[in-house]
Amino acid sequence: MDAVDGFDADVAVVGLGALGSAAAWRLAARGERTIGIDQHARWS
Repeated sequence: MDAVDGFDADVAVVGLGALGSAAAWRLAARGERTIGIDQHARWS
């Protein structure tokens, strides 16, 4: 995957609720470069 705006990842997980967070964590634990995208900013 090519870098876009400074982000370079193998997998993009859209939605970081309970299941999305778990999926992102498992993928990262397997060595995949993972980025998580959520609808709301956490610290706004």
